[in-house]
Amino acid sequence: HALLGEGVDHQVDELDLGKLGFEGIEPAATGRPAYHPAVLLKLYIYGYLNRVASSRCLEREAGRNLEVIWLIGRLQPDDKVIADFRKDNRAAFKPLLKNFNLLCRSLGLFGAELVAIDGSNFEVADEPDTATTFGYPGSRTGHAAYPQAQCAVLVECASHAILGANLGAYGTAEWAICKLLLSHVNADMLLLADRGFNGYH
Repeated sequence: HALLGEGVDHQVDELDLGKLGFEGIEPAATGRPAYHPAVLLKLYIYGYLNRVASSRCLEREAGRNLEVIWLIGRLQPDDKVIADFRKDNRAAFKPLLKNFNLLCRSLGLFGAELVAIDGSNFEVADEPDTATTFGYPGSRTGHAAYPQAQCAVLVECASHAILGANLGAYGTAEWAICKLLLSHVNADMLLLADRGFNGYH
């Protein structure tokens, strides 16, 4: 997801929010400082791209999603702030979303199926066969109590449907396990991945 977050960050920073009609560009002379509209706009667009629509869900993402935390600089606007931002800037959103739609079309993103790939480890039964196949994580006393398998999964983001999965040994690089899933990805898909997956050849 890193490239998506960086793309949102760059595009919003390039916008002249004052000309687009967003309120709150200049801080108020008195009272508690408000969130800059660029911060809330980044959060809104990130949610739009990831189909996170409600203000309460966006508030949760701002507190737990590492990419969102980075994107909005560790700020945590509450759901009322997010909802008020949408309400107060309705007129500004129309030209913004028009330009955003044109950008997405120029990049060929519209019509693409949004999918994501990621990996995780989990414990398996402590049996000779599984120990040989998957291996143990290391520890200060030698190795962990149970072997661990590494699992990579490719999912369709809208439905959460699993398109492919692969198991590998604990010591195998995550990319090597995920790489085998790329056969399930086609030209009509937009693939999201972690920061470690910077490119594919």
